[in-house]
Amino acid sequence: MLRDATMCWLWRDGLYSASGGIVDSEQGTRARYISAHAAIQGQWKLNRHATLLVEYLHFFPGEFLHQSTAGHNINYLTEWLDLRF
Repeated sequence: MLRDATMCWLWRDGLYSASGGIVDSEQGTRARYISAHAAIQGQWKLNRHATLLVEYLHFFPGEFLHQSTAGHNINYLTEWLDLRF
C-alpha cells in the first residue's frame, strides 16, 4: 500500500496543462495556492506476469481555484492491469 500527498502553488502567471497551454490565468485573483491531493495505491502481484493496481485520489482545491473557478473537490478512482512478458 502506497500513500502520497502533494501541494501545488502558482509559479508564474497561471495554471498550465501538460502540453504547455494556459488552463487558468491569475487575472482576477491574488491567490497563489492551487491545490493539494491525497492518494492511496494498492498493488497485488497476481503471478510473475501480471500485477493489478488500484488508486484512489482526493483533490482539494486551493484558494486560486476557489477564486478563479467553481473550486470543487474531486474524487478519482482508477485501476489497471500491468502485464509483463
